[in-house]
Amino acid sequence: MKLAEKYWVLADQVVVSGSAFATNLLLARALGIAQYGIFSGLVLVQLLVLSLLQASITGLAPVLLAHIGIGEKRSYTGGLFWFHQAILTLLFVAGILFFLFADTMWAVGRNIGIAAVVGACLYFMQDYLRRWLLATQQQPKAFAIDVLTNVVQLLALAVLFFVYHLDLLIALWVVALTYIPSVALGVWWLKPGVPIAKDIRSVALLHARDGKWMLSSALLQWTAGNFYVMAAGWWLGAAALGALRLGQYIFGLLNVLLQAFETYILPKAAHLHQEPAALVRFLRKQFLQLSVLLIPVLILLAVFGKPLLHMAGGDTYTSYSYVMIGLAILYVFILFGYPVRIALRVQLLNKFYFYGYVLATIFSVATAYFMIHFFQLWGALAGMLLAQCMLLVYWLYILYNKNIRV
Repeated sequence: MKLAEKYWVLADQVVVSGSAFATNLLLARALGIAQYGIFSGLVLVQLLVLSLLQASITGLAPVLLAHIGIGEKRSYTGGLFWFHQAILTLLFVAGILFFLFADTMWAVGRNIGIAAVVGACLYFMQDYLRRWLLATQQQPKAFAIDVLTNVVQLLALAVLFFVYHLDLLIALWVVALTYIPSVALGVWWLKPGVPIAKDIRSVALLHARDGKWMLSSALLQWTAGNFYVMAAGWWLGAAALGALRLGQYIFGLLNVLLQAFETYILPKAAHLHQEPAALVRFLRKQFLQLSVLLIPVLILLAVFGKPLLHMAGGDTYTSYSYVMIGLAILYVFILFGYPVRIALRVQLLNKFYFYGYVLATIFSVATAYFMIHFFQLWGALAGMLLAQCMLLVYWLYILYNKNIRV
């Protein structure tokens, strides 16, 4: 990737991540803890569906494009677009029917549910277009549609909050409608043409063959990472979910640094894959440098969790300040897990990476009711921590058997 392309991709990620953070802080304060909890639950479901779509469709597209002849790329482009549209149509119809006939889930009424479905489908469409533009080396265009969506969305929500009125239903419709300009612009740039049944069928068979394992892996990783969060919202209510998600968004700023660390370290570590001792020394050195930077930040987030939650969401969130302590402890173990993850990937031990998530998912599903029923939100935090510890211990055991002492 050329340097200019890297900057476009980085700028695009900054826009997406920064806007998501700012939007959630605004909504946490505007909606209050209960409505923000409902919003967070809807977003978690949306992210689950998105991860499945990315694993089976948009995530496979760049790889498959590299194996397709130049003459076939146009038919693949059109076939993939209309195949994705067919999937979105099914999701839209299923979502609308669900909220028309089962409108009491989590106090999500029919109107809120329909707005959420419309917004989710437009979001899936926009994500498809931006990822296709990135995959086909059109980074400036991907950046443009993300800026268009996120800036307009954030400005509209801010104006309504400070000048007029903003509740959950209005927020969902604003989010939905602000995707329309970028979707229209992306489709105009893509120019998919008319749907051709033969191309759609060919794409469907191709992605069904190559995407089934990616689909199961995506579902597993989402469940391992989010089951306790969803279970907390289900059994403890929207307020608990809202507090937990707001805390996660605050800590989520650290994810940008952790992802940058992994992106930077991985290729350097890969050159040492045949020298286990040198690999371990390298990873330990990099981990120590990262820890010196992050551990003080985690301590500050834990100590000043209450004023941070108050600043981000208002008075209603301060009674959940212990969430910040729990998340700080959890992130210490996530931090410890990064050199272990990198060692696994460098040694191409990907199946054990997958098996680790299988164990974490089984543990989360098996223990969530007990932990949350008896220990409430502390139980959810403890369960997330134990699942992370199980993952880490299993991966360390695998590396130990390969004579790699990270």
